[in-house]
Amino acid sequence: MWRALLVAPAFAAALAAAAPAEACPDCAAGRRARSEVFREGFGANLLVALLPFLTIGAICVRVEAIGRPRASGRPGPPEEPRAAPPTIPDA
Repeated sequence: MWRALLVAPAFAAALAAAAPAEACPDCAAGRRARSEVFREGFGANLLVALLPFLTIGAICVRVEAIGRPRASGRPGPPEEPRAAPPTIPDA
């Protein structure tokens, strides 16, 4: 209960502090920041930043697939009929 009373005002203060960041979409500082972020090496930098996440995702998908039958679309070999278990003759 007390934690919620402390977290809510802190969250509201953080939102109020972040609001001025949107106030200057076309000022000199905003233009300079966009030119630094979106320069000619942006694609390579983005790939390097996303590569660890893509690698971990691929590993997780591969681990999840272990043990599952493949859905190849081809029918498997026909199943052989099971033989009846041997019976012990009455003596």
